Amino acid sequence: MYDESEPSYIYCELSFFNKLFDEEDWEIRIRLKCIGPNGKEICNLKCDRVVKKEDNVVYVREGWGVKNKGTYWKRGSYRWEAWVDGKYVAEKAFYIEK
Repeated sequence: MYDESEPSYIYCELSFFNKLFDEEDWEIRIRLKCIGPNGKEICNLKCDRVVKKEDNVVYVREGWGVKNKGTYWKRGSYRWEAWVDGKYVAEKAFYIEK
């Protein structure tokens, strides 16, 4: 939970084990979407990656907002969604309070 006067950017992280660890590099298509209080999509971030075979765990971190605190994120319920290769894989809700 955040107070609406504090956030400028709000970040999310998707982490997962490399299914081809120590075997080969591979590509993954990732979208991180933020959905606002009215169900409207706020952002749809393209986060495609080349996963290196030496990386056991993969971390994808992205955020959305504006530089000035308290000007973008307003009171309500939000959620981050993670999509991998076009399939919905996870979500995390967060809240902004006044």
